[in-house]
Parts: sequence; C-alpha cells; structure tokens
Amino acid sequence: MRHARVAISLAASALLLSAGAQADVNVVHADYGTLTIAGYAIARYTYQYGENAAGFSTATSTFALRSASIIFCGDIFKYAGYNVYVDAVATPALMDAYGTFKAIPRTEIKAGQFLVPFSREAYTSTSKLLFIDRSLAANGCTSALGRDVGVQAEFALKPEGKPYWGALAAAGLNGTGPNAADDNTAKDLALRLAGNPLPWEAMKGLTAEAYYYLGKPSIYDPTAPTYEWGIGDETKVGGCLAFDHARFTVQTEYLALATKLAANAEHTAYELKRGGLYAGASYKQPLPWPWLQQLEPCARWETYDPDRDAPDDRTGAVTGGVNLHFDGGHHCKLMLNYQSLREEGPAVDNDKISGQFQVRF
Repeated sequence: MRHARVAISLAASALLLSAGAQADVNVVHADYGTLTIAGYAIARYTYQYGENAAGFSTATSTFALRSASIIFCGDIFKYAGYNVYVDAVATPALMDAYGTFKAIPRTEIKAGQFLVPFSREAYTSTSKLLFIDRSLAANGCTSALGRDVGVQAEFALKPEGKPYWGALAAAGLNGTGPNAADDNTAKDLALRLAGNPLPWEAMKGLTAEAYYYLGKPSIYDPTAPTYEWGIGDETKVGGCLAFDHARFTVQTEYLALATKLAANAEHTAYELKRGGLYAGASYKQPLPWPWLQQLEPCARWETYDPDRDAPDDRTGAVTGGVNLHFDGGHHCKLMLNYQSLREEGPAVDNDKISGQFQVRF
C-alpha cells in the first residue's frame, strides 16, 4: 500500500508539471468522450500560541503544503461522465473516483468514492472555503476527508426561469471511509435535502439544507480501542441556512452526532454525544487594480462540545480574517485568519494565526 501511495503521488506530481508546461494548450484530447483538467496548489503558514498548541506544550510555527491536487473530469457521452481527483499531499492520495449516469431526467446517479452528502461546509471544496480551517463542528462530526465508497442518487428540481429550486440526495455507503474495504454486511445511509421554495428574485441566493446520517460507529471509546465495527449505531443530524449574494455571504450550520456501542463479552456499553454550531459572514469589496480585484473581510463565531455528558469540555472560538482575491474569484487568493479559542474549563493559551496562498486552474 505504501508503494502504491508513492506511485500515485509521483504520477500526480508528473501530471501537475506536464499541465504547467503545456498551459497554453486549449484543447485536451481524450480517447473517448471529453476531458477537463483542473487542480490547485495550497500553501499555508500557522503560528499557534502557548501551551498545548497543536498538542504540544510550547508554541508552534510551521509552513505546510495543504494541498497539491489534480482533477480529471468529463463526459463519456450524453448520459454518463466521470470524476477522478488526486491530492498528492493527502493520505491516501486518491480523494474522488466515481462515474455518473444521467439518463433519468433531473437525476444524477454516481458510484465509486465521493463526498458524503452531509454538512454544507464539509461538502465545500477546500479551495472555496471562506476561512482557512473548517469549523470545529464540521471537523468533529464528519468522517475522514468527508468521503466514502458507495452509490448516490441526487434529484434536482430547478424550474426554468424561476429562482426557487429543490434537491434531494440519498447515498448508500460502506461507512469505513475513503480507500478502505468494507468489513461487514451493514451499510450506512446519508440523506441531504436542500432547497429554496421562495418565489422572489431577491431571495434566490437563499439556501436551506437538512442532513441525516445513520450508520456504524466511527468514533471509538479511547479506553476500549478493541470495539469492532457494526456492533452499535451512529446517528448524525444537521441543518444549514445560507445566503449567497454578489457582495456578501452569510452562513450558519448546526451539526450533532450520537454514537452507541453495544456491550460485548469484554466491554460495557458506550455512548457519546457531540455537536456544535457556527455562524459566519463576509463582505466582498471590489478594488480598482487589475492585480488585486477584491477585498473580502470575514468573521465567524462557533461553539463545539465533544462530549455532552462530560463537564467543562466545550470550546468556543471567534475567527476574524480577510481574503485577498487577486483575480476576483478563487483562482488566486491570499487568506489571513486570526482565531481566538476559549475553553469552558481551565483557560489555555492556544490562539492561532494562519496565512494561506492558493492558485487554482
């Protein structure tokens, strides 16, 4: 497996270099169907203060390569397509690999490895996030890399000439995460309902979403790491309300998770409940310079409780930042964030300063 990961990383690096060397080529030829190549490189710097910063007793200061990605996608013919997404920095490197079938009107069926339809923030590409880091709630209540292997059907209703719409996604998943074989016969279920039924043109940027997930436990009792998959259940719920305007964005989301592990011959029953909430906003100010086209200040408040039955373990955070869009979009931008963390228990000096630069093609 290690050699396979190295081979994938080397292949992705070679493809990135070849894509850069042939950036002036407008047409990409495929043996059959169409081919679109995209990707991005993201570098970041993080300084975290004081004690217990990033798990250590002293402050940390580090540069890191967050992502080096390349994406291949296209249509095989009118009713089928594909998407392959590799990130040379991630472990494992293969992020998405799925085929799509679109013969049913307003419905897309995908099979393979893809993003689980749970949480708007987890479902948002790293290159298009409003803040450098995803919220505490999204990190604590979603699966590794937000991906799994299975099949999904999504039905979208978008009446022509009207601003309101609706979409329903239902996925059957292994529940063991990306690039992992299933180890039992049970399957996880994920549902996402999204829409905007309001008929007014001024409200076309509004989106309401609801999520439900039922599956096997993905969180272990640290005192009993020998628990097996499939002997309990895990339920996740969530909801999001967002408004995307040409000049501003407002978004709030609530996520909760409950894990129950049944007793066996070696261990007693175990239950864990966690959840969190965040609210964020940004404002886009156009600028007159061709090399710096948009200034986007942003702010986010959040709270997260990793164990609702345990006292004094809730964490709150306030993040302020600014995004500098050099091209007016997400293709070339610099993000600067300051995150102030507040623990419910004893105070910890662990505020964080982050900077991130990305290019996307």
